[in-house]
Amino acid sequence: QTRYVDALREASQTSIPILSASDVARLFSTLEAVPKLNERFVEDVGKRVENWHARQTIGDVFDEYAPFFKTYLVYVQGFEKMSKRLLELRKENERFKMFLEYLEMKERLPPLQSLLIEPVQRIPRYQLLIRDLIKNTADTHPDYKLLNKALGKIANTAKHINESMNRQKKALKLYEIQGLFIPNKSMPPIVAPNREFIKDGPLRKLNRHGEVDGLNFWLFTDVLVYGLFSMRKNAYEF
Repeated sequence: QTRYVDALREASQTSIPILSASDVARLFSTLEAVPKLNERFVEDVGKRVENWHARQTIGDVFDEYAPFFKTYLVYVQGFEKMSKRLLELRKENERFKMFLEYLEMKERLPPLQSLLIEPVQRIPRYQLLIRDLIKNTADTHPDYKLLNKALGKIANTAKHINESMNRQKKALKLYEIQGLFIPNKSMPPIVAPNREFIKDGPLRKLNRHGEVDGLNFWLFTDVLVYGLFSMRKNAYEF
């Protein structure tokens, strides 16, 4: 992520910026606290590993950091806005889109969206790691109780993260679908409270002239939307 952040910040300070400084801040504002926390955690775990012995413990390190792992929840809560803005910028800013493609192809960086999801996945991975450690730790070892104590706290944070991500993924899907359509004042907004996407696919519809149109339909919990793809505009017409 830092390669993208540094490159975009540098590009925002040129005479013709690819992105404004405010957009760079909006994309990455919630990201900065996460690496700092993770660096301290990895450093403390590393010290235990370097001085490993038969009675060494690591569960107390997880337990100590468990309250601070809620920082990831703050990141997750801003993930929807961040992802939505990224989608908008890729669509409305051709230079930004080409810039990302350059970094992906020439610098061989993973897609930015896939990197932004990584912090979200870290706490569930810690949860799996602790469970694996417990499975391989004797119940008479001093680390056994410490690991179980830490697991309870981290599992609770992971639960909140998963719930938040599920809500945001559903909302983000609505933004993605809305972005497929050519802006049209007569088209009702696809993004709406309590609406969820169910399924999409091609169907044929008989138009007023008795001709068959090949359309794509999107089924939601409360509405059915369809559009005709325009090759010229590379988007769907409502």
